[in-house]
Amino acid sequence: MIDFHVLGPIEVRRDGEVLKLGGAQQRRMLGALLIESGRVLPLARLEEVVWPDGLAPDGARRTLMSYVSKLRAVIGDDFLFN
Repeated sequence: MIDFHVLGPIEVRRDGEVLKLGGAQQRRMLGALLIESGRVLPLARLEEVVWPDGLAPDGARRTLMSYVSKLRAVIGDDFLFN
């Protein structure tokens, strides 16, 4: 398992305005995607990041896809998945 650490809160700004990224789980996912920029993260790895206690709920993969969709809507595909 790859561990990652970000010093401080994750925040995204557009034109000086802080964008609403969602809750802690979405922010953890974004942190992992930023740290692993340019690489594909398997869903299993994203599950470990989002639910570090190992207690991913039923339907976790569907929830992850929802988080990705929400992040894309806020940040945009060009910034998140290029």
